[in-house]
Amino acid sequence: MVIDLTPTRDGAGPARLLDMIEGRSKQVFKTWLAQRPRAWRDQIEVVAMDGFTGYKTAAAEELAHATAVMDRVC
Repeated sequence: MVIDLTPTRDGAGPARLLDMIEGRSKQVFKTWLAQRPRAWRDQIEVVAMDGFTGYKTAAAEELAHATAVMDRVC
C-alpha cells in the first residue's frame, strides 16, 4: 500500500490511500515511483516504510532528495 500521510502530518485530515501495488520487491516499488510524474516525486520530503531493505533502496534511487524513516506502526 502507498499512503499519503501529509494530511495527518499537517492536521488537515486522515491519511489517504494512493495505490495498492501487487508484489513486495525493490523493483515493484521502484517501477511504481518511476511511473509517477517528476513534479509529483520532487514534492516528496519523507518516505515512511517498514524495514524491508528493497523499499529503502528503491526510495533512495528514485527519491534521492527524500528522507527515509521507519514507519512506527510496522
